Amino acid sequence: MDFLQELREDRKEKVIVYDRFMKLYPKNPTRIYCFYEGKMDDKYYGLRIDKYFEQEKEHLCCEGKSNVLYMRKMLREIDIYKDCKGLFFIDRDFDEPVEDEEVFETPCYSIENLFVQRYTVEQIIKREFFISEDDSNFETICNMYTEALSKFHEVVKVLNAWIYFQRKQEKIHQKKKKLHLEILSEKKLYVLTLNKKNTIVDIEKKYHLEDIERMFSTAYPISEEEMCEHIKMVEKMQPELDYRGKQEFDFLCCFIEKVKEELSLCKKKKQNRGLLIYNSDMKKISLDLSAKGDIHISKLTNYAVMPQELDAYLKRMAQQYV
Repeated sequence: MDFLQELREDRKEKVIVYDRFMKLYPKNPTRIYCFYEGKMDDKYYGLRIDKYFEQEKEHLCCEGKSNVLYMRKMLREIDIYKDCKGLFFIDRDFDEPVEDEEVFETPCYSIENLFVQRYTVEQIIKREFFISEDDSNFETICNMYTEALSKFHEVVKVLNAWIYFQRKQEKIHQKKKKLHLEILSEKKLYVLTLNKKNTIVDIEKKYHLEDIERMFSTAYPISEEEMCEHIKMVEKMQPELDYRGKQEFDFLCCFIEKVKEELSLCKKKKQNRGLLIYNSDMKKISLDLSAKGDIHISKLTNYAVMPQELDAYLKRMAQQYV
């Protein structure tokens, strides 16, 4: 079966974005075509791409990693698209690396992990909370975040081990349809509290593995021995880089909201809150991260880390597309 025939047979289920691309490209062959996994990915990549490419761009959501790679294959194998200037962006997830120099793969689980580094928190404190580095509250909040993130990773370690196991099983059994983990956002996994009695940071775990398994009827059963084995595997990872990014990003937003509440109380009551010190220069904070989901990526994208690998990819592709 040739590629065009394969595409026609699989297109309805697999690559809806192909229709849009097919309409756009003949009219705009000199544009840069950027292919992403998710709907919010262009909010992170877009401004970084702009640094290297002056041409007009088309940002296309492919709704999944396999679809991005499918579009990459199409541009490579169909002659009429061989001159298309395409950029391809995928998340690494718990998968094996994709060996393709014309595809950028995150050096962490997903782009959301690029938002949870200390650098991002520092930028939010300075630019959204209006707290300078010489203010004692700056270091206090940074240290609170480090402690909170460490405790959070203990809470979600079992969840990440279970997800890791599921992804491995899907690959072993060549299962085309993966578990849709988005519904995890509907589950309250933990409760974060700041300045609770004598504890500066407290995180209470609010889920059991059995609860998660019941949410996914098609999940592979896991034995106690397999669970222990996979917990040991994830314990060797760097959690802020390698754990599932959606939960990491949601936690960042939760932490920022909690700190905002504490600072607002400091300002309103004109008194200290735990280790946070009141001062008369405190400003009103307008940043709102209270809603759930990845909609906040666009609000925080300027503060996210840009990995060296992405810088190198964009430089290389810009030289290629001169």
